[in-house]
Amino acid sequence: MLKISAHDRNFIQATYATFPASYDSDGQLSWRVVGEPLDPQAQYVCVIGAFDGFHKGHQKLVDQARQLAQKDGSKLVICMFDPDPAVFFNPLAVNEELLCADERISLLMEAGAHSVLCFNFNEHLASLGYREFLLKLTSMFDLKRLCVGVDFKLGKQGEGRFERILAFGKEQGFEVTGVQLLMQDLEHGIKISSTTIRQCLIDGEIQKAIDLADHLTVIDGVVEHGRGEGTSFGFPTANIMCAHRRVAPSKGVYAAWVSNGQKVWPSALNVGLPPTFNDETEQMDAWLLEAFLLDCNENLYGQNLRVFLTTKIGDTQKFDSKVALETTLRGYIQATEDLLGDSSFSL
Repeated sequence: MLKISAHDRNFIQATYATFPASYDSDGQLSWRVVGEPLDPQAQYVCVIGAFDGFHKGHQKLVDQARQLAQKDGSKLVICMFDPDPAVFFNPLAVNEELLCADERISLLMEAGAHSVLCFNFNEHLASLGYREFLLKLTSMFDLKRLCVGVDFKLGKQGEGRFERILAFGKEQGFEVTGVQLLMQDLEHGIKISSTTIRQCLIDGEIQKAIDLADHLTVIDGVVEHGRGEGTSFGFPTANIMCAHRRVAPSKGVYAAWVSNGQKVWPSALNVGLPPTFNDETEQMDAWLLEAFLLDCNENLYGQNLRVFLTTKIGDTQKFDSKVALETTLRGYIQATEDLLGDSSFSL
């Protein structure tokens, strides 16, 4: 039996959505246009942002821009950056990314964009002032209206605050609409931001993270050969090595959906090295997910799997015996079946 909401199923499918893309460069900047090619005959409403996590605040911004575009008879283009400027300026930072660029692009397109304009964020782009960057955009398409968050900053050293962007729009003949992104979440008493969601995941507050984002938490990695302890007593797992770029949720056991882009399986998932078998002297160059996939008999070695966390069902603990471990694992699997069912489905 399968237990998944239409909202969660649609989100999983949306992260895998693909669209045509073209690549271009002017010698200093490079970019890709995903979706429709930019139309020289059309006017555009443009949204600029990083969109990491594509949370409720981002969704509000894009939805308002989409409605304005419909009202104006314009097309909607969303401008984003890869890598995220925050990562570019702090390259040694790890565990920062909520969504990779391709996932953000897919979700932005699914949210109603005609095109996503994704710039490669490099040294030259980092050196541009907000005026220079906006002039670059106006040279690429007919900009009728720009929509940004009222706390948004654009350009070198964040000099392009909303008031300055508004004044520059008046100079250049395009309208600027500000949207309050940091909506107060009354239920949790906290504001919605990518930073807040990252902290919720680090603190193990997975449900808060999901509520603030309005979608499941996403992680990905490559399946590698493990040490075989699970298989040895009847619980074979897919060992998924995750790169440091992803936000690492707190250690523990989660009910999750796991997908290779073709099928999706319910899974009992351990985040972090299992303490019962972990040699504390062993050094890992990435962090580990161990997924016990229900209704799965496929060989997944070498495949990239995407993991969608739904609920934390247990804490990481060390067991004195394999009997105690087996009993607990059976409990986690039953909890997963109760939450997600025991059947896979195809995308």
